[in-house]
Amino acid sequence: MRDWSVCIVGAGKIGRMIAEFLHRSPNYSVTLADADLASLTKAQRAGYSVKQADAGDSAALAQALAGFDAVVSAAPFFLTPAIAAAAKTAGAHYFDLTEDVAATAAVRDLAKGAKTAFMPQCGLAPGFVGIAGA
Repeated sequence: MRDWSVCIVGAGKIGRMIAEFLHRSPNYSVTLADADLASLTKAQRAGYSVKQADAGDSAALAQALAGFDAVVSAAPFFLTPAIAAAAKTAGAHYFDLTEDVAATAAVRDLAKGAKTAFMPQCGLAPGFVGIAGA
């Protein structure tokens, strides 16, 4: 089976929990990216690969995301458009947890013409609940 490389942008509690779920599957290699060194240190102590990256700088983030199959945004909603743009530039599939209407509209616009999947609103309700139910 294919080993998907996934970068989770946001190494806080939610990002680390997503990493834990994905790490339990042999199909994913997981890296956590964040600008905050304290969050990265916690993630690294938990056994995850880490990468320092500023989600507010879409161009620099795109370089950091190069080579990943998928990007999951576990960052605050206001960073969603920059992270989605970076994922598109990097050629990675994109998923986020936000339920912010403006951020979702920005992701929808970015998805136009993309060669990868863009899946906004995969949060707990209704996103993850629907995925778990399926």
